[in-house]
Amino acid sequence: MKRNLTALALATVLLLSGCGGNDSGKTQTASQPTQEAAPENTAPSDTPVQVPEKSAEPDKTEDHVLSSLEASVDGGRVLTLCAIGKQRADMDQWGVREVRVYEGDTLLQTISVQEAIDADGVDGIDTGYTQCWSAEEAMSVEDLNFDGSGDLDLFGWIPASNTVPHYYWLWDSGSNSYRYALCLQGASVDAQAQEVVSQYHYENGVDYTDYYAPDDSGNLVLVRREIADWTQGDGQAPLVTVYTVKNGQLTLAQ
Repeated sequence: MKRNLTALALATVLLLSGCGGNDSGKTQTASQPTQEAAPENTAPSDTPVQVPEKSAEPDKTEDHVLSSLEASVDGGRVLTLCAIGKQRADMDQWGVREVRVYEGDTLLQTISVQEAIDADGVDGIDTGYTQCWSAEEAMSVEDLNFDGSGDLDLFGWIPASNTVPHYYWLWDSGSNSYRYALCLQGASVDAQAQEVVSQYHYENGVDYTDYYAPDDSGNLVLVRREIADWTQGDGQAPLVTVYTVKNGQLTLAQ
Protein backbone atom coordinates (compact mmCIF):
# COMPACT_ATOMS: atom_id res chain seq x y z
CA MET A 1 0.00 0.00 0.00
CA LYS A 2 2.82 2.38 0.85
CA ARG A 3 4.49 1.45 -2.44
CA ASN A 4 1.38 2.46 -4.37
CA LEU A 5 1.09 5.81 -2.55
CA THR A 6 4.73 6.54 -3.18
CA ALA A 7 4.38 5.83 -6.91
CA LEU A 8 1.28 8.01 -7.14
CA ALA A 9 3.03 10.91 -5.46
CA LEU A 10 6.02 10.58 -7.76
CA ALA A 11 3.81 10.57 -10.85
CA THR A 12 2.03 13.68 -9.63
CA VAL A 13 5.34 15.49 -9.11
CA LEU A 14 6.55 14.55 -12.59
CA LEU A 15 3.28 15.73 -14.16
CA LEU A 16 3.41 19.08 -12.41
CA SER A 17 7.07 19.51 -13.38
CA GLY A 18 6.22 18.87 -17.00
CA CYS A 19 3.42 21.51 -17.11
CA GLY A 20 5.64 24.03 -15.36
CA GLY A 21 8.38 23.44 -17.95
CA ASN A 22 6.00 24.07 -20.89
CA ASP A 23 4.67 27.32 -19.32
CA SER A 24 8.16 28.65 -18.65
CA GLY A 25 9.09 28.02 -22.28
CA LYS A 26 6.28 30.37 -23.42
CA THR A 27 7.00 33.12 -20.90
CA GLN A 28 8.65 36.31 -22.31
CA THR A 29 11.07 38.12 -20.07
CA ALA A 30 11.40 41.90 -20.03
CA SER A 31 15.08 41.68 -20.91
CA GLN A 32 14.61 39.48 -23.98
CA PRO A 33 11.25 40.24 -25.66
CA THR A 34 10.28 38.22 -28.70
CA GLN A 35 8.15 39.48 -31.59
CA GLU A 36 6.54 37.99 -34.61
CA ALA A 37 8.19 39.01 -37.88
CA ALA A 38 6.77 42.29 -39.19
CA PRO A 39 5.47 42.40 -42.76
CA GLU A 40 7.99 43.69 -45.31
CA ASN A 41 8.34 47.50 -45.36
CA THR A 42 6.17 47.81 -42.23
CA ALA A 43 7.59 49.16 -38.99
CA PRO A 44 6.94 47.05 -35.84
CA SER A 45 4.10 48.45 -33.79
CA ASP A 46 6.34 49.37 -30.87
CA THR A 47 8.90 51.21 -33.07
CA PRO A 48 8.33 54.98 -33.33
CA VAL A 49 7.87 56.19 -36.91
CA GLN A 50 10.49 58.74 -37.90
CA VAL A 51 8.87 61.77 -39.60
CA PRO A 52 11.36 63.41 -42.01
CA GLU A 53 12.15 66.98 -41.15
CA LYS A 54 11.12 69.67 -43.63
CA SER A 55 14.05 71.05 -45.56
CA ALA A 56 14.99 74.55 -44.57
CA GLU A 57 13.63 77.35 -46.74
CA PRO A 58 16.34 78.91 -48.93
CA ASP A 59 17.55 82.33 -47.89
CA LYS A 60 15.65 84.60 -50.28
CA THR A 61 18.04 87.45 -49.53
CA GLU A 62 20.73 85.47 -51.35
CA ASP A 63 20.83 84.98 -55.13
CA HIS A 64 18.43 82.31 -56.42
CA VAL A 65 16.09 81.76 -59.37
CA LEU A 66 13.33 84.37 -59.09
CA SER A 67 11.44 83.24 -62.18
CA SER A 68 11.79 81.27 -65.40
CA LEU A 69 10.07 81.98 -68.71
CA GLU A 70 10.11 80.50 -72.20
CA ALA A 71 10.86 82.56 -75.28
CA SER A 72 10.20 81.40 -78.83
CA VAL A 73 12.76 82.70 -81.34
CA ASP A 74 13.74 82.14 -84.95
CA GLY A 75 10.46 80.59 -85.98
CA GLY A 76 10.22 77.85 -83.39
CA ARG A 77 13.35 77.52 -81.22
CA VAL A 78 12.36 77.56 -77.55
CA LEU A 79 14.71 79.20 -75.07
CA THR A 80 14.41 79.26 -71.28
CA LEU A 81 15.20 82.52 -69.50
CA CYS A 82 16.07 82.30 -65.79
CA ALA A 83 16.15 85.50 -63.76
CA ILE A 84 18.73 85.27 -60.97
CA GLY A 85 18.32 87.69 -58.08
CA LYS A 86 17.26 88.12 -54.49
CA GLN A 87 14.85 89.82 -52.09
CA ARG A 88 15.81 92.96 -50.25
CA ALA A 89 16.40 92.08 -46.61
CA ASP A 90 14.44 94.94 -45.03
CA MET A 91 11.31 95.07 -47.22
CA ASP A 92 9.26 93.32 -49.89
CA GLN A 93 11.29 94.33 -52.92
CA TRP A 94 13.12 92.08 -55.36
CA GLY A 95 15.96 92.60 -57.78
CA VAL A 96 17.51 90.76 -60.72
CA ARG A 97 21.29 90.61 -61.14
CA GLU A 98 21.50 88.50 -64.28
CA VAL A 99 19.42 86.47 -66.71
CA ARG A 100 20.69 83.10 -67.94
CA VAL A 101 19.53 81.99 -71.38
CA TYR A 102 19.33 78.24 -72.03
CA GLU A 103 18.47 76.15 -75.05
CA GLY A 104 17.71 72.77 -73.54
CA ASP A 105 20.58 72.11 -71.12
CA THR A 106 22.99 74.38 -72.98
CA LEU A 107 23.74 77.80 -71.52
CA LEU A 108 23.76 80.21 -74.47
CA GLN A 109 24.25 83.51 -72.69
CA THR A 110 24.42 85.24 -69.32
CA ILE A 111 22.95 88.75 -69.42
CA SER A 112 24.27 91.16 -66.80
CA VAL A 113 21.95 93.87 -65.48
CA GLN A 114 25.01 96.03 -64.93
CA GLU A 115 25.14 96.52 -68.70
CA ALA A 116 21.77 98.28 -68.66
CA ILE A 117 22.55 100.25 -65.51
CA ASP A 118 25.76 101.57 -67.04
CA ALA A 119 23.94 102.62 -70.21
CA ASP A 120 20.61 104.02 -69.02
CA GLY A 121 19.67 103.27 -65.43
CA VAL A 122 20.38 103.26 -61.73
CA ASP A 123 21.06 100.59 -59.11
CA GLY A 124 18.00 98.93 -57.62
CA ILE A 125 17.90 96.98 -54.36
CA ASP A 126 21.69 96.65 -54.43
CA THR A 127 24.63 97.47 -56.68
CA GLY A 128 24.09 95.80 -60.05
CA TYR A 129 20.47 94.78 -59.37
CA THR A 130 17.08 95.91 -60.63
CA GLN A 131 14.23 96.76 -58.26
CA CYS A 132 10.59 95.70 -58.39
CA TRP A 133 7.58 94.98 -56.19
CA SER A 134 7.42 91.21 -56.68
CA ALA A 135 9.43 88.35 -58.14
CA GLU A 136 6.65 87.71 -60.66
CA GLU A 137 6.98 91.24 -62.07
CA ALA A 138 10.76 91.10 -62.39
CA MET A 139 10.89 89.70 -65.92
CA SER A 140 8.63 89.25 -68.94
CA VAL A 141 8.96 88.20 -72.58
CA GLU A 142 7.34 90.05 -75.47
CA ASP A 143 8.01 90.65 -79.15
CA LEU A 144 9.03 94.31 -79.13
CA ASN A 145 10.28 94.75 -82.68
CA PHE A 146 7.65 92.54 -84.34
CA ASP A 147 10.07 90.04 -85.87
CA GLY A 148 8.37 86.99 -84.37
CA SER A 149 10.95 86.38 -81.61
CA GLY A 150 10.43 86.88 -77.89
CA ASP A 151 12.45 89.77 -76.46
CA LEU A 152 13.51 90.31 -72.84
CA ASP A 153 11.89 92.91 -70.57
CA LEU A 154 13.21 93.59 -67.05
CA PHE A 155 11.47 95.85 -64.54
CA GLY A 156 14.13 98.53 -63.98
CA TRP A 157 13.46 100.33 -60.70
CA ILE A 158 10.63 101.87 -58.68
CA PRO A 159 10.46 105.59 -59.50
CA ALA A 160 9.56 108.23 -56.95
CA SER A 161 6.96 110.04 -59.06
CA ASN A 162 6.94 108.82 -62.64
CA THR A 163 6.03 105.84 -64.77
CA VAL A 164 7.98 102.61 -64.32
CA PRO A 165 11.19 102.26 -66.35
CA HIS A 166 12.03 98.92 -68.01
CA TYR A 167 15.22 97.59 -69.56
CA TYR A 168 14.88 95.84 -72.93
CA TRP A 169 17.03 93.32 -74.77
CA LEU A 170 16.18 92.29 -78.35
CA TRP A 171 16.85 88.83 -79.75
CA ASP A 172 19.54 88.95 -82.44
CA SER A 173 19.46 85.90 -84.73
CA GLY A 174 22.79 86.82 -86.28
CA SER A 175 24.70 86.64 -83.00
CA ASN A 176 22.39 83.96 -81.51
CA SER A 177 22.02 86.09 -78.41
CA TYR A 178 20.14 88.97 -76.78
CA ARG A 179 21.59 92.45 -77.16
CA TYR A 180 20.76 95.39 -74.97
CA ALA A 181 18.45 97.88 -76.70
CA LEU A 182 17.22 100.68 -74.46
CA CYS A 183 15.39 101.75 -71.30
CA LEU A 184 11.82 103.04 -71.64
CA GLN A 185 9.33 104.37 -69.12
CA GLY A 186 5.65 103.43 -69.07
CA ALA A 187 6.00 101.37 -72.23
CA SER A 188 3.27 99.37 -73.96
CA VAL A 189 3.24 97.47 -77.24
CA ASP A 190 0.81 98.48 -79.99
CA ALA A 191 0.89 95.39 -82.20
CA GLN A 192 -1.58 96.83 -84.71
CA ALA A 193 0.48 99.97 -85.34
CA GLN A 194 3.71 98.00 -84.78
CA GLU A 195 4.97 100.61 -82.34
CA VAL A 196 6.16 100.65 -78.75
CA VAL A 197 4.62 103.59 -76.89
CA SER A 198 6.41 105.18 -73.93
CA GLN A 199 4.61 107.64 -71.63
CA TYR A 200 6.23 109.63 -68.84
CA HIS A 201 6.36 112.98 -67.05
CA TYR A 202 9.29 115.25 -67.76
CA GLU A 203 8.21 118.04 -65.41
CA ASN A 204 5.09 119.09 -63.54
CA GLY A 205 2.20 119.59 -65.91
CA VAL A 206 4.06 118.31 -68.98
CA ASP A 207 3.42 114.78 -70.29
CA TYR A 208 5.51 113.07 -72.97
CA THR A 209 4.49 110.25 -75.29
CA ASP A 210 7.24 108.71 -77.42
CA TYR A 211 6.62 106.29 -80.27
CA TYR A 212 9.27 103.72 -81.26
CA ALA A 213 9.31 101.48 -84.32
CA PRO A 214 11.85 98.96 -85.65
CA ASP A 215 14.26 100.09 -88.35
CA ASP A 216 15.61 97.87 -91.13
CA SER A 217 18.01 96.21 -88.68
CA GLY A 218 15.29 95.50 -86.13
CA ASN A 219 16.47 98.19 -83.72
CA LEU A 220 13.81 100.22 -81.92
CA VAL A 221 14.16 103.89 -82.86
CA LEU A 222 12.20 106.99 -81.93
CA VAL A 223 9.88 108.06 -84.76
CA ARG A 224 7.49 110.51 -83.10
CA ARG A 225 7.02 112.53 -79.89
CA GLU A 226 3.95 114.24 -78.51
CA ILE A 227 4.23 116.78 -75.71
CA ALA A 228 1.08 117.67 -73.77
CA ASP A 229 1.65 120.88 -71.80
CA TRP A 230 -1.16 121.39 -69.30
CA THR A 231 0.35 124.66 -68.11
CA GLN A 232 -0.24 126.14 -71.59
CA GLY A 233 -3.72 124.75 -72.18
CA ASP A 234 -7.09 126.36 -71.74
CA GLY A 235 -7.85 124.44 -68.57
CA GLN A 236 -9.93 121.89 -70.45
CA ALA A 237 -7.18 120.34 -72.56
CA PRO A 238 -3.39 120.69 -72.79
CA LEU A 239 -1.45 122.31 -75.57
CA VAL A 240 -0.17 119.39 -77.66
CA THR A 241 2.96 119.69 -79.78
CA VAL A 242 3.93 116.89 -82.16
CA TYR A 243 7.45 116.17 -83.40
CA THR A 244 8.62 113.65 -85.97
CA VAL A 245 12.13 112.37 -86.48
CA LYS A 246 13.92 113.23 -89.71
CA ASN A 247 17.56 112.41 -90.28
CA GLY A 248 17.89 111.58 -86.61
CA GLN A 249 16.53 114.95 -85.47
CA LEU A 250 13.21 115.86 -83.83
CA THR A 251 11.35 118.18 -86.19
CA LEU A 252 8.14 120.05 -85.45
CA ALA A 253 5.34 118.43 -87.41
CA GLN A 254 3.49 120.66 -89.86
